[in-house]
Amino acid sequence: GIPVLLWISIKTNAQLEGIIAKVALRISFIRLITYVDIANVLGVMGALIDNGVEVSESVQFAAQAASTQHVREPLQHVSRSLREGVSVSLALRRTNLIPETTLSIIEVGEHTGSLGTATMRAAQLLETDSMYKIDRLITLLNPIAIALLGLIVGAVISGVMLGIMSINQLAVK
Repeated sequence: GIPVLLWISIKTNAQLEGIIAKVALRISFIRLITYVDIANVLGVMGALIDNGVEVSESVQFAAQAASTQHVREPLQHVSRSLREGVSVSLALRRTNLIPETTLSIIEVGEHTGSLGTATMRAAQLLETDSMYKIDRLITLLNPIAIALLGLIVGAVISGVMLGIMSINQLAVK
């Protein structure tokens, strides 16, 4: 019951949910999953820009493709900033969500006039890099799980052996 109550209290309190989201982003695995989500959003944004949709509208539509509120909200603020005349790369940089290398590619695309293509390329590179890092973490997880399982089995065997030895000592007395 405690996990259910904790989940309900987190979902009803927006401030608490925001704090937990910020703490969770410090965990590398969760940050990588967020990067994959951002890559999907940037891919949608790039496709929309390439097909002639205005940049602020494409960011707004792409924000709806985000799977989490933590990514969706800052991108909606980016859309508002773009309508006020801020450059795309600066508005995205203010969110502190997108890695610097990805922002650099978007900035180059913005200066060369091929923002849509550059955004899709940045999304592809971010997704490829994130998936590679996730695969590495999963590969590392297998030996760690085996070592932990060995420790648990060792602790159980030690407990059983300790019980047998203590019974044996009682029988000797």
